[in-house]
Amino acid sequence: MAKHILTAFIEKVIQFDSEGEAEGYKHFLEAGKQQFKIKAMQTDAAGKCYMTVRVQYNQNYFPE
Repeated sequence: MAKHILTAFIEKVIQFDSEGEAEGYKHFLEAGKQQFKIKAMQTDAAGKCYMTVRVQYNQNYFPE
């Protein structure tokens, strides 16, 4: 029986030292060939920025 991957992505939660560093990572993603979607971004009282991002896995379909 053949298996078919219908959709695939990697979800990451990344901690940055500042919002500027997070924005730099966002520009890095925009320059790449993979599709991505930022699900959440927040900054804590200490100034650390947390980003939850989904990135396309290989050439699999990426849900919008």
